[in-house]
Amino acid sequence: MGMTEQLQLDHIRAGNVLGDARPELLVGGWSPSTGHAVRVLRNLAPDCNNNGVDDPVEIANGMTPDCNANGIPDSCEGDCDANGTFDPCQIAANPAEDLDADGTLDICETAGVPYCFGDGTGNACPCDPGQAGSIG
Repeated sequence: MGMTEQLQLDHIRAGNVLGDARPELLVGGWSPSTGHAVRVLRNLAPDCNNNGVDDPVEIANGMTPDCNANGIPDSCEGDCDANGTFDPCQIAANPAEDLDADGTLDICETAGVPYCFGDGTGNACPCDPGQAGSIG
């Protein structure tokens, strides 16, 4: 079907032809070049928790919280410290729990890998050429 050719609509129905939890819109019609045709319009709105309800609908209807207002249900962003409160809501209630403001609770982040200890063990520290001090 050409870009300028229009499908003459005669039927519109909702149905589940893809077998997932979300229905598709089926549009039936006729065009001069293809005759009768059925188009499947798939719902492309996100559904991060796969419950069959679009994320924007869940948030707008108060079915799930979105404490950080990023359009993603907080249940999909996790609870890394397993305390029963979704991380975005925990951070919104107490911003001090995410001091680097990266959206991850500081308690759930790793501190990194030590480079030097200043006691002569391991790598030499760049600011202490004498490497003096007690172990650690």
